[in-house]
Amino acid sequence: MIVPPARTAAALTVLLLGVAALSGCTGGSPPPPPASVSVSVEPSAKPSPSTTPGVVIGFPRECASIIPKAAYTATFGDTPLNDPGVIDAADADTVTPTPSPPGAPAGTVLANAVELHCVWRDPGADITYLEVTMAHADHGLALGYLAELAGKNYGCTDSLGGRSCTLVKPNEQYPVDEGYTSFVRDDVYLSISEANFASPNLLSDLVGALWK
Repeated sequence: MIVPPARTAAALTVLLLGVAALSGCTGGSPPPPPASVSVSVEPSAKPSPSTTPGVVIGFPRECASIIPKAAYTATFGDTPLNDPGVIDAADADTVTPTPSPPGAPAGTVLANAVELHCVWRDPGADITYLEVTMAHADHGLALGYLAELAGKNYGCTDSLGGRSCTLVKPNEQYPVDEGYTSFVRDDVYLSISEANFASPNLLSDLVGALWK
């Protein structure tokens, strides 16, 4: 199994169906609202505390569904996905998060929170691969982790409605570059690790698949 920085942990997600409720009247019969105003009263409806506006409810359960079909065909071609010679079946596609001990570093917490784990790699490849993880995580903790990455020569910027940090460096053994990206938006953490793998607009594609 390939392990990116902090098992990249991660991301994501969730289509929120937020429901606003208006309730409660005191004394007498209030005058009707103006004809141009529409009022609905749902005393028991409350926004779900576990979801965030603009995020799809639940991450995709299969890695093949997180990339638009046209981009998938053009970029990934016939590269094996979650090949058993590369990654254990129990750690591929949908993954069950595991609790982190109190006081665990943010990177460990994010790694343990991963819910979708995808690896594109031929078992016979020496270096060429792409790995994506998605996790739900505390927004403040995830941003704190990005702050740590900024102190490790990652370039960080606000983009795509969230914040991302990226590091590109030469591989120590092969004449190719390695790339690492961590992205946080709302309560979702995404990570991308790759080497010798052309994946233009991948982060944009992932964000487009998760946030509506």
